[in-house]
Formats: sequence, C-alpha cells, structure tokens
Amino acid sequence: MVEFIFQLWKKAVSPGIKTGQKKAKIILETSLINDRLQIKVEDNGQGINWQNILDLAIKNKIVTRPAAKNLNLTEIKNLIFSAGISKGKALTTVSGRGMGLSLVKRKVDSLGANIEIISSLGKGTSFVIDLPLPLSVFRSIVFALGEFHFGIPLTHIHKLLKLDEVKNFLPRGKAGKKNKNFTFKKNKFKLVGLNKLFSQPDLEALYKYIILLKFDKNKLAIPIATGISEEELIRKKTPLVGKIINI
Repeated sequence: MVEFIFQLWKKAVSPGIKTGQKKAKIILETSLINDRLQIKVEDNGQGINWQNILDLAIKNKIVTRPAAKNLNLTEIKNLIFSAGISKGKALTTVSGRGMGLSLVKRKVDSLGANIEIISSLGKGTSFVIDLPLPLSVFRSIVFALGEFHFGIPLTHIHKLLKLDEVKNFLPRGKAGKKNKNFTFKKNKFKLVGLNKLFSQPDLEALYKYIILLKFDKNKLAIPIATGISEEELIRKKTPLVGKIINI
C-alpha cells in the first residue's frame, strides 16, 4: 500500500505542482466508509489536461488516432494508467519514465480496489482509492462455552464485571423464578443465556463474570462461568449465515 501512495505523492509533486507555485499543498487523507478504506491524495496544482493525455497516447502508440475519436472521458482518463504514457527523458527523484501510475493501477487491481481521478485545470487533482477490508484485527473478550470459544469485541462491551461470589442465574427447581435482569448501578440489563441460544446443555453453572453490552437501545448481560481472557482476533468479512433473534 505504501508503494502506490508514494507513487501518487510523486505525481502530485511532479508534474502536479507548478514550478514556482506559491502556497502549494499536497493533502493525504484516509477514512473508513462502511467496511472500506478510502485513500485520497490531493494537490492544488495545475490539474490534468485530458486532451494532452489523449495526444500523448496517440503519439506513443498506445491508441490509434481513429480509435481515439470514439473514446469517452472515462476511457481517456484510464489512458493515464498506461505504461509509457509519458516518456520523459529526465529522471529525477520525483519524476520517472511514465511507469508510476501504471504500477499503481496494477497494484490497486490486485487488491480488488478502485481508483478514481478528479481533476480541474488550474485547480488541482485528486486520486481517490477505494479499498475493500476483507480482514480486520480487533481486541476482544474471549470465553468458553462447552467445546466452543466465542469473542466479543471490546468496542461492544460496556463493562466486564467479576462477581464478588459465584452465582447461579438459572431457576432452582420447578418453583424457582428465573432471573430476567441483572442490575448494575441502578441500570437493568436483560440476562442472556448463551447455552440456549447456541443449543448447548442448560447446565446449572456457577458464574464468575458478567459481560454488560450496550448497543442501539439494548442493554444485555451475559453470564460467563470461566475461561475468560482478552485477545487480539482477526475477523474476515463473510456473508451472513444466521441471525439470533428474540434476545
């Protein structure tokens, strides 16, 4: 990723910024939009003349003159990613020999990403890369339930409590009343038994911990018996295969 950001930075410096330009600036922005990473490299230089790009493509035999007449603006913009579109004779620390953007495009494509160019003559150019995030790393509370292990991201956890004494949250005997809520600092959290949700035996375990969750307008309390730890997990985005309802 650093490679193509550096290449875009070089293009912003030369030929993006005009020689002797005052108050020249290059802005690098990154942002998360839904489950995608957006990278923008923007300058306030001279902008791109797309007719010049088309003329260069014809001159360097990237496209024939008859074919060039039928190209739309999107297709002309894509010519800038062709290897050899600018065969500069001078080689400096910021100017190459026309290979920079073709390498950027190749790398972006290999990552399953998109790149867009927004340019106005005399105002500057922006390169916007939209990257998917198939993997994400997050810290979580991990606990055991039978033979399975589960993880809850720390960002979803309101509080993790260690009880003063172990407690059984299940009803005792047929006449026993089932605990529906757990109260913490005068706030009621709905008790959720994971055994039932995941079709595990409903054992009368003695619980040591309570995980308190707050999301949307829901407040949930999950009793945990043992085997709790904080770990860094990797999540891969996959299609939804199920949904727990009536929590």
